[in-house]
Amino acid sequence: MSPRSRARVGRRTPVRLVLASFLALVGLVLVAGPASAHAQLVGTDPALGSVVSTAPKVATLTFDENIRVLPGAVHLYAADGHDLHVTAHTLDDKLLVDLPTSLGHGTYTIGWRIISADGHPIAGTLPFSIGARSARIVTPGATPDSGSHAVDVALAVTQALVYLGLFLTVGLVCFLMLLLPREGGPEGTLDDVRRRLRRVARAGAVLGAVASILLLSITTVHQSGAGFGAIFHGSSWHLDFSTPDPWAALVYLVGIGVAILVPNRIALVGGLAALGSLVLVGHTRSFGPSWLVITTDFVHVIAGSVWFGGLIGLAISLRHLADSPQIAARALNRFSALAAVLLGTVTVTGTILAWRILRHWSGFIHTSFGVSLLVKLGFVALVVALAGLNRYRLLPPILAGTDQTPAEKRSAILRIRKAVRLEGLLLVAVLSVTGVLVDSSPEPGGSTTILASQAPTTDASGTGPGLRVLVHLDPAAVGLNEVSLAIENAAGKPLEPYSPPTLAITHGALDLGDQQLTAHGGGSFHSYVLFPKSGAWTVSVTVRTSTFDSRVIEVPIRIGK
Repeated sequence: MSPRSRARVGRRTPVRLVLASFLALVGLVLVAGPASAHAQLVGTDPALGSVVSTAPKVATLTFDENIRVLPGAVHLYAADGHDLHVTAHTLDDKLLVDLPTSLGHGTYTIGWRIISADGHPIAGTLPFSIGARSARIVTPGATPDSGSHAVDVALAVTQALVYLGLFLTVGLVCFLMLLLPREGGPEGTLDDVRRRLRRVARAGAVLGAVASILLLSITTVHQSGAGFGAIFHGSSWHLDFSTPDPWAALVYLVGIGVAILVPNRIALVGGLAALGSLVLVGHTRSFGPSWLVITTDFVHVIAGSVWFGGLIGLAISLRHLADSPQIAARALNRFSALAAVLLGTVTVTGTILAWRILRHWSGFIHTSFGVSLLVKLGFVALVVALAGLNRYRLLPPILAGTDQTPAEKRSAILRIRKAVRLEGLLLVAVLSVTGVLVDSSPEPGGSTTILASQAPTTDASGTGPGLRVLVHLDPAAVGLNEVSLAIENAAGKPLEPYSPPTLAITHGALDLGDQQLTAHGGGSFHSYVLFPKSGAWTVSVTVRTSTFDSRVIEVPIRIGK
């Protein structure tokens, strides 16, 4: 094979690898099962908004996945707003709240905050009444879902520093061992470059290690819903090794230590272990199939760290290799060939992760996770544009070995360095957005907090022979909704049915069962219904107009945007 043919094959190899990776991952996606979501409340006892004759001993909240609860995360509020002491514990997918035995008649509200399987807190309230509803209900001043904006900011910043420190360390180790030429140039030049790169890698390791330790406390405070000051309390540093967070931090610390301290290729194994710790926690644990999502996420962070480390390594190296154009060209050529594969891998794996987590295009607009992801994609697009400028405009003259003076070659290398530095800064912005992305909610509305009073209402209607049923939902959002029914005859006049109607609500195969209705006279009824997810639902109202006549009116409604 001629040198020219070998060059063409070399140029095609990255493209073929990207294409092969894309086709393989598409195949995995096509055989993948449906994704799951965060923990959703699917049932309560007593029922939401119900009136029970006697005080229950235990309130049970059932979710669609196993959950856990932190001490003090569940409260019971009387109608006057007073906080009554309760104890709570979890049993698989159930939250069990032991209620006081001295509860009198009136309305009570259980404020709860649980931890979903992916480590993110989910909060809400369960209102119910004993004997009769209270005429006046005082909203509590603080509930378990209050949280703290300062804690949210601290969590995002610390998470970003964890990513930045790890990507910097592992990426530079990969650059040192795989991309930087081992010899050539003036004596001592490469040794000086290696010392500088190792110094920066060590700084990244220290930054990442400190941030990962601090993240344990901030995560605990975030999950409990406490204020920023709780970060400095001793209780926030209690490690629960039944959860993955401390184990992930331990793997992170050991892996990054091996990566920075071991001088041979074993350092790469340590770096891979540290990168693997990132997928032990977060969204990837809640979406399936788990083998696909976790593997894809792992490949995503590996490619991202090598890409980031390569850019930072070049930005540091090219300054000292500007007078050694042959060595600089070799480093640039190696990274350029690898960058095509890395870019394709990051793009494909990122697309799969976004699809499995968001599940719908509207998620890019209607969820905080989607909005953050769009911002991240914007920064990545700028990096790709600069990479294209480097690859197709600035790099070819250097690699071609055209007749240039040493000063011209030095100037060309320094121009590339400026572009590479800008790419690196943009990737730092990407990692900063990732810190926000990790703890953003991929669910519309951000959580399953019940009684979201700011959500819009919905009106819908359905008709049958001589009948019309009007349905009003408030707030028409995921969580607890007040469903009001008005039954009219063909002339539009209120119709009092022969017997109380029945109300059933379905969403595809999901059936919420018959709902308890309260009559208000004149064909008017209402109920409190917990909708566990957004989307198109069907309200089925069975109306008896005589002993032998029963009609079912179906009314399509929509929950959420």
